[in-house]
Amino acid sequence: MLIEVHMIQNHAPSNLNRDESGSPKSAYFGGYRRARISSQCLKRTYRTSKTFRNEVDSLGMHTRSMPEEIKHRFLAHADSLTGPDQTELQAKFKDWAEKSQAKLGDILGKGGKKASAEEPDEENEPAPTTAENESSTEAVDKAGAAVKNEKYQTAQSVFWREAELKALFDAYRLRIEWDKEVPDSMRTAFDNKGKIQPEKMIDSMSKISDGALAQVVAPIRSQHEEDSKSLNKKFGVPNGETEKAKKEREKKLKDAKAKNDANAANKLAQLILEHFDPKVVLKEAGLRPDGVPVDMALFGRMIANPLMHNIEASSQFSHAISTHEFAREFDLWTRVDDRRDKRLDWYLDAFGAEEKLVAGTDGMGDAEFTSACFYTYFNVDFDALVNNLIGTALDQRRTVLEEDQEKAKKRACNAVIGLVKAAILERPTGKFNSMATPSLPTLVLVEVRDSHVSVSYADAFAKPVDPKNDEKQSDTGQVQHMDLRIESAKRLIQEANRITRVFNRGAKARLLFTGDTDIGITLNGMDTKANNVKIKEGIANTESSPEVPFTPIKDMEELERTLRKHLGCPLEKTNG
Repeated sequence: MLIEVHMIQNHAPSNLNRDESGSPKSAYFGGYRRARISSQCLKRTYRTSKTFRNEVDSLGMHTRSMPEEIKHRFLAHADSLTGPDQTELQAKFKDWAEKSQAKLGDILGKGGKKASAEEPDEENEPAPTTAENESSTEAVDKAGAAVKNEKYQTAQSVFWREAELKALFDAYRLRIEWDKEVPDSMRTAFDNKGKIQPEKMIDSMSKISDGALAQVVAPIRSQHEEDSKSLNKKFGVPNGETEKAKKEREKKLKDAKAKNDANAANKLAQLILEHFDPKVVLKEAGLRPDGVPVDMALFGRMIANPLMHNIEASSQFSHAISTHEFAREFDLWTRVDDRRDKRLDWYLDAFGAEEKLVAGTDGMGDAEFTSACFYTYFNVDFDALVNNLIGTALDQRRTVLEEDQEKAKKRACNAVIGLVKAAILERPTGKFNSMATPSLPTLVLVEVRDSHVSVSYADAFAKPVDPKNDEKQSDTGQVQHMDLRIESAKRLIQEANRITRVFNRGAKARLLFTGDTDIGITLNGMDTKANNVKIKEGIANTESSPEVPFTPIKDMEELERTLRKHLGCPLEKTNG
């Protein structure tokens, strides 16, 4: 099932989405330059909006600062340890909040460091410390503070699942709690280069007999012993064995046992806090097919790393383009010093009436902006969204319970409703403080189809809407000015009717919401009894569109209710 959304939305002077030079983004379409809002800008606007978040139950986190996020979780957990016997454990959590950062930063490849706000820039660093200007103790303290101020980042910006972040934090949390139970023989089972010595590591298992760590070590010990017995059985002494065959068998047995010991030793080493590699935990969590948050299921995740799954987006967004030709304008701004403004009498009173204030500005510059009526299009593949949520998109052999299928369907329905609401109510925030343009759409057309073929109606505006040249004169000689919003909405409906008729595009439902604005045209193929009878009897005009359900929508509540009905979801929001 495919849900397609088309919108016409007018904006007053603004710069909602700008390029590297600060100019409003634009693009050529139909031979004319148009104002443009990038699809990435629209997706982030909708995904991070309160409107969308209020409708869904789980969200991901797009960031390079994952190490900093885990650090904050360490510190929050440390603050929760308030018992009189937890002082030492609390200190250890705070200590490892810093110590874990380097490994977490390199988890997806060589990461980097980002100076915090407290750390000076390279150009403004203080002179090297010498005996004349600072004591050695002060220098060491300052160096330590600089290390703490460094913020580690991953090699690339990643869309993180909460399950992945939680797995990393829990892995460190458990190892910190186990740390006091790790025997010294286990900590020293490494050579000078930090390489594991399997025999020593295996021997150390016998010294772990109780506590939480023993419960984790027990299955490793059991598996190691079971595999050892299997190897002895596999390479047992056969009848009539020659001396050469004996040597070969013993060598194979020795190599197999060494490999078995190494596997067990590696697992044990991962339990030691100082030797723990978070990549092991991330791979297990990152490659799980389930636990995909709603926004990731909608917008996808692309990552070039074998530790985590790529997730195919179930939605497609076009760049929003203006229905008319683009015109760039400039705003000259000045910044005035209040003490220079002679109209502000209270400043004169405060600084003395005899003071002479010099006229002029404190600064000036210019800012680019435009005013445009945009056509926006996006679609959602509902079935693909559900498959992402239940994990079958990543693992087609995965068995899914009917209960989980229904829960995913309800979550997907909430996601679609949240996305449509966000598209209607939210807009990009570029230059919003100085050019607030909180406008609402003139037209919203939602089409629900069983077909997988998506079609944009952008060609309705291949020839730009031109309000001035398309002005008409009434019989009395008065100029009838064109309403850019209405004409754009008309063009969209005409294109929808044309494509529906010519390409015979059926639909389960078409919901038209105009905010009680009369646009002077409607969709063909209205689902009324009279229209259906005429079509069946052959009375209808052969030029008319095929029979396609069409519902005029009065308000947002009706839009949500009707869309939920056609998606086959509960009429009220549920989280399953």
